[in-house]
Amino acid sequence: MNTNTLLQVLLVLLAVATFLGSTECKVIITEVGANSDINDSTGSGADFIEIHNTGSIGTDAVDLAGYKLADDKGVADADVFTFPAETPPLRPKETRVLVKGDPSSFAFGIGKSDTVTLFNAAGIEEDTTGPLDGGDISGQTWQRLTNSAHGYGTDDTDLAAFGRQTYMTPGRLNHPVKVFISEVSSKDSAADSVCSGVDFVELYNAGTSTVDLGAGYSLSDDKWHEDEDSWDIPAGTTILPGEFKVFCTGTHFAYGIGKDDAVVLHDPSDIAVDTTGTMDQSQHVEGYSWSRQGDETNEMDFVSFATSVQQTPGASNNVGICTSLVLNEIADKGTGTSTCNDEDWIELYNNCPTAINLHNWKLHDDKGVDHEDSYLHGNSDVIIEAGGHHILCGATDFQFGVGSDDTITLISPGGDTVDTVGPLVAGRGNSSVTYQRQADGTGEWTYRTPPTPGTTNGASTYVPANGASLYAPPGSVTVALNEISSSNTSAAHCNGEDWIELYNYGCEDVNLENFYIADEKGHLHADVYRFPSGSSIQAKSLKVLCKITDFAYGIGGSDTISLHNKEEQIIDSYALTGLQTKENLSTMQRSPDGTGDWTLLKASPNAYNSATQGGTSCSSKSALSSEVLGGAIGGAIVGVLLIAFVLVKTCTSKKRILVQEIRKDVRARSDDPEFGLGMRAQYEQKGKTSLMLTEY
Repeated sequence: MNTNTLLQVLLVLLAVATFLGSTECKVIITEVGANSDINDSTGSGADFIEIHNTGSIGTDAVDLAGYKLADDKGVADADVFTFPAETPPLRPKETRVLVKGDPSSFAFGIGKSDTVTLFNAAGIEEDTTGPLDGGDISGQTWQRLTNSAHGYGTDDTDLAAFGRQTYMTPGRLNHPVKVFISEVSSKDSAADSVCSGVDFVELYNAGTSTVDLGAGYSLSDDKWHEDEDSWDIPAGTTILPGEFKVFCTGTHFAYGIGKDDAVVLHDPSDIAVDTTGTMDQSQHVEGYSWSRQGDETNEMDFVSFATSVQQTPGASNNVGICTSLVLNEIADKGTGTSTCNDEDWIELYNNCPTAINLHNWKLHDDKGVDHEDSYLHGNSDVIIEAGGHHILCGATDFQFGVGSDDTITLISPGGDTVDTVGPLVAGRGNSSVTYQRQADGTGEWTYRTPPTPGTTNGASTYVPANGASLYAPPGSVTVALNEISSSNTSAAHCNGEDWIELYNYGCEDVNLENFYIADEKGHLHADVYRFPSGSSIQAKSLKVLCKITDFAYGIGGSDTISLHNKEEQIIDSYALTGLQTKENLSTMQRSPDGTGDWTLLKASPNAYNSATQGGTSCSSKSALSSEVLGGAIGGAIVGVLLIAFVLVKTCTSKKRILVQEIRKDVRARSDDPEFGLGMRAQYEQKGKTSLMLTEY
């Protein structure tokens, strides 16, 4: 093969690879505004460019570092904008808006007949608007429309050409409807909120007329509207201009919202009119949400999604607004002279994106805020940086002692209770065990070791009750997680919901009463599934648990599922890796069952995953040689015969009853399929002897 031919082959292979790569995901330009009404960082109208990742949910985000945006002057012009290295990756189905003049955005102006082109980091053109049509009318933009239930596809032939529209949709799919998704919670709402502690989706009507949502609108998660979990909004449901409408898991839609999920709103024609895109996992924290930024009353200022540290279902969003600290760790016993001189201590954590001054914050125990021991920080400035820890010491800062069954409360300068913890559990804390959140600023409170004053709680581990070890002793329980479905595999399996399969690889039935199965939120969360009274699993048997029917939590693609015994010890756990999708109809499974490694295989609920099952054989008797068994059994029978002979001689009136019982026992054992053929033959021989005894 000569050099030219080899070069041609390499070019063909490169083209094929480029094509295959493009079908996985593609970043496109979806809307351009010149002389727009959108707000830039100065608050004035500005040009903008909207980009979108067409990749399917579950594919990788696109690293935009090195990508370029240029106008008709070309990529070599000094005005070209290069995405900096710190640019967040563009998640699948995410829409992002760049506004002229904003930090880390383009500086060139968009002319009436300009061209906007996007280049990837290799300098290859990804997408272009082509020449715009010369109209830069305020309130109108150039848009690439989508008529697909899945938004924009990865195939260029599915992409419509740019055209001027009389409406603007920055940060949303290009559709004239003025109803869009404004807030989503994937990690439970507040217990006293409109959704009573479960996930929610909030819609907002930014238009001037009422929209009939019950006329065919639907909401789905990342499985889109074809999935049976897709929820059709009931007839008669309307949303007024400027109204928020909140829908809750369980009460309205059935699916759980995962931490890296996507929520999609479809119109009556099944066209996707808005989507969150794949959500940033930073929002998957209790009390947080995935919210559009800005002011809902001005849709030009209400653009991209971001993590909000405050949920606001049914009200205006407050992205980034945070005015409270949280309690993070409590030591009711001194933990050594290096921390607070071996006195009690309480750790605060700033869970907010900005620094907080401790000025005029209050802290008290179960004696109340008005007690003389209540702690007021006073006028001295103590600044706790974003994500920072701060230790308050007994005797030095607060005067009350932290009792082993105390309750600690934190009060803001405005007098609001912002956090309260307790009562603590008497006897659980000591010099090496403190009461901690399982993750800084969030999560459930547990007793953990070692103490982590001033540092992250992630370095500690949970301590079960009564000082037991974190993990159940090996072999103490023969039940294991065996198969986990985090995506719809079939309507025939748990009605299409998530499910978990257990396998008892032992030879004895296991009582599961008060055992429990938890997801990544931990075994103390309200969602944990606790086996009810009388629950058990037979030896060498499978048991499938279904979402909704059994447990309440949704299993995310990268969730962690753990099985605990009644002593709170971990029996088994597995962290999913996001491999399962609806399309592959597969699940993560152990092979061999119960003891093997985890792998992605075709779903097999209530059926063995492989031809072999883990655990020891329950036919251990037959593993012994027939000679050994025969000798042992023969000796036992001779002993029984001698005893029977003596009993017959001394108690003739009961001889037939005793001998008949011996005969029954021998016959029963000879029919036991677990015994070998040689042993059975010996039993049959001894059976004849026992029959002879009945005639004595």
